[in-house]
Amino acid sequence: MKFFNVIFLLFLLFSCADMHKGGQIASIESFQKSLDSVSTVLIENNMTTIDDFSFESLEVAQKIKDNYSSDTINLEFAKKLDSYRDMLLSFQPLKKAYSLLLNNTKKEKTILMKLKDDIVNGNGERSKYQEFIHFERIKIQQIRKSLGDYVTERKKTIETHQKLYNEIDEYSFNLIAK
Repeated sequence: MKFFNVIFLLFLLFSCADMHKGGQIASIESFQKSLDSVSTVLIENNMTTIDDFSFESLEVAQKIKDNYSSDTINLEFAKKLDSYRDMLLSFQPLKKAYSLLLNNTKKEKTILMKLKDDIVNGNGERSKYQEFIHFERIKIQQIRKSLGDYVTERKKTIETHQKLYNEIDEYSFNLIAK
């Protein structure tokens, strides 16, 4: 009789852990959809444009560096040059952020797939599934925040380039002409 009670108790414990399985799988699937949307935004905000702007901007900066001689410029134009320099300095961090987002998104997709397989198959420590899901939720929130920061900084950099490039480029040609 004790044997049947122990079996019944074990069955009850395992079935309680399995009761949450549907919700846990649904959470993971929503995380996977969230990562898919992150990937889509990354594709839409890829580095191709930034790489092109970086190359153009560095060329202009080099022309200025090679041909600049101590000259008086007005304060407004000096501020534009400072903004242009700041834009130049933002290219590398943008490239790094993009690369990091791509890598973190790929890694997280793999982790979620493994966690989902574990839950479906009942592998590992069932009692810790909820902790794992909570931990993955936090990581995905961090990825989404990093994505928002990247997109905002990318947009700001592109706007600065579009606003200042022609004027600064013209200035660099004027330096060469002198």
